[in-house]
Amino acid sequence: MEEKPLDWMYDQLAKRYYEAREKYFIEKEKDKDGKHLTVNRLEAIASLGRRARTTRNATSCPSSTGPFGIVYHEHQARV
Repeated sequence: MEEKPLDWMYDQLAKRYYEAREKYFIEKEKDKDGKHLTVNRLEAIASLGRRARTTRNATSCPSSTGPFGIVYHEHQARV
């Protein structure tokens, strides 16, 4: 295994995120009536978290991933 500097990791994350967003971003989608709706969604990237989170943490995660188009976020509070 080769060690890499932290800045290299940030550059790689940014590069890969940008490439995925350019390739898989869904701006509009047809509804059941055939009308085009703006959805601004990116289903190619997931948000992973831990199962034991505080409510405060659980509410802040979607607000930080939502602007990027990442839509699905699971929280164990529903269980």
